[in-house]
Amino acid sequence: MTVSLYGNNRPAAGKELSSPCDLRPPAVLLKTVRYLLMKVWDSVSEMDLGKYSFVFDRLRAVKKDMTVQRVSGLSGAVVLEESLGFLLCAPYLVRHLKSNDEVLHATQEWGSFAELMECYREDVRNRRKATFQPFFILYDLDKVLSLFTLPPVFPTI
Repeated sequence: MTVSLYGNNRPAAGKELSSPCDLRPPAVLLKTVRYLLMKVWDSVSEMDLGKYSFVFDRLRAVKKDMTVQRVSGLSGAVVLEESLGFLLCAPYLVRHLKSNDEVLHATQEWGSFAELMECYREDVRNRRKATFQPFFILYDLDKVLSLFTLPPVFPTI
């Protein structure tokens, strides 16, 4: 089985958009994610920063392809759910390694969750919605709670 991991350069602002035939369709994006998680990442006996970075980068490329193609609904949800499995667990597994860009990783997690919630709005029949919505609430809980700990706007008189 051949899986295209990456083969598309993104244009800069003002440049011509990618041709639709150069982009991976949703079914290929899902196969790519599964290959990355089951063959590349799963084969790591010792958590290797190089493989973590490779899988993380390829998942970002998959998400970009989804965005360019406006993949949504069930086909988008399945790809994002599988990607989030890695995004949520991998930081724990590589926590002892240096050069792990936590801000970039957190941005990718939040963006994937946000797109996943949008996919759920478009396709309410998704079976895994009841699993991932609570994860999103817990993931975003610190931001909600921080609203209650902000200093008052006006000093007390």
